[in-house]
Amino acid sequence: MSKHLAWTLTLGVLATIAAEKHEGSSQCPSQFQGTWKAQSLHLGEKRLTPEQTRNVRLTIRGDRWVMIQGDTKHKFNWKLEPSKNPDHLDLMTTQDGEELTIRCLCELQGDYLTVCRSFKNPGKRPRKLAPAAGMGVGVFKREK
Repeated sequence: MSKHLAWTLTLGVLATIAAEKHEGSSQCPSQFQGTWKAQSLHLGEKRLTPEQTRNVRLTIRGDRWVMIQGDTKHKFNWKLEPSKNPDHLDLMTTQDGEELTIRCLCELQGDYLTVCRSFKNPGKRPRKLAPAAGMGVGVFKREK
């Protein structure tokens, strides 16, 4: 076998392995992709009413999260650290011209995604995945 053919085959195998690894990688795992509808939202320990959550959607496509609240859209890039329990999620955006990373916890169980973040200190990751003072918790169901 020529060196050129061997090198081409090696690159092909490496590309296939890289593509398979990316499919389930921490950058944009396929199981998170899709559109999600808010089932419940807590701001602090207060649960928002069904009327307040009715028009809240989350769309995840590739490395983009778009949170839609009525006519307002919040756009983020994201990365996931699934080796932690619960998963560590970072949402990156620009706010008032400044780069902002919102450190979250999240848990995916079947068609339900729960996300918890701090509103008081977005750069500090919550300790647990539960409503608490200064925290926001959203439970989303995958739309089919």
